[in-house]
Amino acid sequence: MEKKSSLGSLHDERSLIEAVMQVDVVICSIPSKHALDQKLLIKKFIPSEFGVDPDKIQITDLDNQFYSRKFEIRRLIVAEGIPYTYICNNLFMSYLLPWLAQLGLKSPPRDKVTIFGDGNTEAIFVKDVDVSACTISAIDDPRTLNFVSETPGE
Repeated sequence: MEKKSSLGSLHDERSLIEAVMQVDVVICSIPSKHALDQKLLIKKFIPSEFGVDPDKIQITDLDNQFYSRKFEIRRLIVAEGIPYTYICNNLFMSYLLPWLAQLGLKSPPRDKVTIFGDGNTEAIFVKDVDVSACTISAIDDPRTLNFVSETPGE
């Protein structure tokens, strides 16, 4: 099977539709809330789910309903019969470690750090390149159809 990629612009709807129509699998980087708009154009959907599995996380009010919205989108994707693979990699090292997992910051805090839970919470941080490799592997692997792929160690 020949593998190729196709790019479209989020600022040019026609180019985006043309790009999506040329491929069988869409690895989505748009917000999950727009996932269902693409259901008729694709054979397998890998939404921008990257992060903690919303079905397993203990949701608090700190997430501003981030995970509860992901949970709802998952249920809609299944209900609509859209073939999917969710990649749950936990936390990106490059995204959260530089500012000590203090959401909204772009550099390490200098005056105050919020400790979540009792301070003994375990977390798994992964490299972006490893998540990319897992995502690409999921494209042609029939075992990942309608499957939640998790980073080892979870």
